[in-house]
Amino acid sequence: MTPSPPSELPHPQPRKRRKIALACDQCRLRKSRCDGVKPVCGECSHRRQQRNPCRYNLEHQKDPERDKYVDTLLTRIQHLEEEAALLKANARHPLASEPDQTNRGISEAKTSTRFFATAHDDDPALLSVDAMGANSIMSQDGLDDTRYYGSSSAVALMQHVYSTINDGLLTTPTPDGSQAHSKPSPSKPKLMSSQDLQAAKLVSRSVMDKTLNCYWEKIYHLYPFLHKPSFMAAYLKLWEPDPSEGANNVSSRGLGGSSTYGHRSAVFHCALNLMLALATQFMDLPLDIRQSLERVFADKAKSLCQVDLFDDGSLAVIQTLLLMTQFLQSTPHPNRCWNCLGIACRMAQALGLYIENPRTTDTLSLLDIELRRRAWHSCVMLDAVVGMTLGRPLILHRYRSLPLPHLISDEQLYCQNVPVDPPGPIFIHFFIQSLQLYQILADILARLYEGDPAATHESGNTARPDTFAHLDFVLEYDDKITAFESQIPQHLYWKDRQSLPPKVLAVNMFEQQSSVLLVRYLHLRVLLYRPVFTNFCQHVRRHNVFAARSEQPLPRASDISLKVSLPLAIACVESSILLIEQVHLRATSSATGAWWYNLFYARTAGMVILLSMVCEPVVTSITLARLQQAWSTCQTALASMQKFSGAVGRCLQGLENLHEHILAFLERDELRSKDTDVSTTIPSGAVGHSDQTQSGPWDTAFIPLPTDIFGDPDDFDWPGPEVSFLDDVFAFPELHVS
Repeated sequence: MTPSPPSELPHPQPRKRRKIALACDQCRLRKSRCDGVKPVCGECSHRRQQRNPCRYNLEHQKDPERDKYVDTLLTRIQHLEEEAALLKANARHPLASEPDQTNRGISEAKTSTRFFATAHDDDPALLSVDAMGANSIMSQDGLDDTRYYGSSSAVALMQHVYSTINDGLLTTPTPDGSQAHSKPSPSKPKLMSSQDLQAAKLVSRSVMDKTLNCYWEKIYHLYPFLHKPSFMAAYLKLWEPDPSEGANNVSSRGLGGSSTYGHRSAVFHCALNLMLALATQFMDLPLDIRQSLERVFADKAKSLCQVDLFDDGSLAVIQTLLLMTQFLQSTPHPNRCWNCLGIACRMAQALGLYIENPRTTDTLSLLDIELRRRAWHSCVMLDAVVGMTLGRPLILHRYRSLPLPHLISDEQLYCQNVPVDPPGPIFIHFFIQSLQLYQILADILARLYEGDPAATHESGNTARPDTFAHLDFVLEYDDKITAFESQIPQHLYWKDRQSLPPKVLAVNMFEQQSSVLLVRYLHLRVLLYRPVFTNFCQHVRRHNVFAARSEQPLPRASDISLKVSLPLAIACVESSILLIEQVHLRATSSATGAWWYNLFYARTAGMVILLSMVCEPVVTSITLARLQQAWSTCQTALASMQKFSGAVGRCLQGLENLHEHILAFLERDELRSKDTDVSTTIPSGAVGHSDQTQSGPWDTAFIPLPTDIFGDPDDFDWPGPEVSFLDDVFAFPELHVS
């Protein structure tokens, strides 16, 4: 057979790039082409020096259903952004174009709906009590007010006068001022029109249902200050063609429990959008889609928050402010978070939520009593958490008289009497355990982390108090934390999880609650030991430097204090290692809390690990290899969390800068010790040392940290308390080696 002429030969087809179902994490971050080879892809095999190994995350595998869902969200977000742009254009040129009916509804909702606005909003003549706690209406009817006024107020005195006249009895107002509670206030929040309700539906029902369901599954059972049945009954009315105006079967003063705070209330819609914004943080969506969807819900909630927050509050308002506080924890706005929680706490005090006696509870249902307890204790819990993260004083630390919520489910709250304790595990167990744990946290913050500014100013001493003086407190609360651990219910106790019945073990909610409780427990131990740890590091470094350079002996703590402090310092590092391991294990799984808490835990533990590398007794006890392994685990955990927020990457970069700073110090000092043969004899009383001559990188001072090592000091990723404990150890300008 003769070969075909060249012109008749078939043209070679261009080679198509092979499509792969899943790219490795490193190629995804580098946006490079991955060949999908396992266990190590070709791209990563050429980069043998890269810090993170080649890994495949099945969460990134393509899912047609999810892709379709994401496309729907993208289309809806684009539509909403176009509407928002049109509204802005109309605001600048109101006569240029006439908005359509939908846009007009959104615009009116933003301008006319006032969050918590009342029918007699700005009429001082109709306000019964002025800002000085005096009643301007000199009659018994003028005492009708749901707000709380203590026994020192003029309102309480007026009520005392009337009770004396009417009853003929001289009754003394109780210290809690419970006599100042009376009938409900006649003013009510305005309700949204039908047009406003249509404008409030930002996404389709399927999207909203799925997002709200994520809130109930991932967030609610960690912070159960709402009543799910009441809220869902009001939510379902949003989709009814002609919903009734009546309240639910069992009315309550919380969100969704009445027509006042039901589906037509601006308060309800603000809370709903905050719940949706929080839920998006837990959804399996690409970062840009998740952030866009979160922004849509958050902006809507913000538009409904155009309110004078000094007006009368309510239980529903407090619940909404607690949701706002939770959401603001995920944002770079620490002051907004702090102020929002402060308003919630003040409103809770104004409503007397911390007081419970027959006079205040006789007219309340079991549902209302439990919601008041849950709301108050949620304020106390978040007060401790936000105070810890921002390093600010606690507001509600001394309020401990209100009983904890009952161990009953949401459905049982419809009963008239308190049911007996449940025979098996329920979701509220976790809330009770968290409240007990955060009571210990508040005590630790008040004793070890809140100094007396006046005393500090008078003495001229800006350093923190010597924590060795608080060893008795640390040991006492170490026992309290151990006692707390011993009473944790079996279904929440991490060491007993494997012995649970299969039916209980399979409940994802209990797995998440157990995981969250464990990291909170470990972080609490780190927080308790941390002042002793940093003070011990300070003492060791100061002593070594003075011994090497000064003829005068350095005053030091007693041998007993040091011998007690070393195990506590080691316990701080050990707890930090365990905390890092747990964050690494759970941070990207379904059994975890919010990413911003995991970021906070990893950052704190990582800084403890890095600091311990320059403290010889700690390194000797734990070994440098184990510390380096813990640091590597911390890096890996933070790298895996970058998909949640850009803040994680900035945090990781700051820690890596600190690590490089420490490595440079150790390397530089090792070279100096070899060149100069500097040696120092450690006194026999110093912990972790024997009577022998030693030299090493712990003998000279640490160069001060650059002020910009962590970026902008106002960045929420690096709150003051976290960086300050490094300054406590390394800020010794008088000890620098020239």
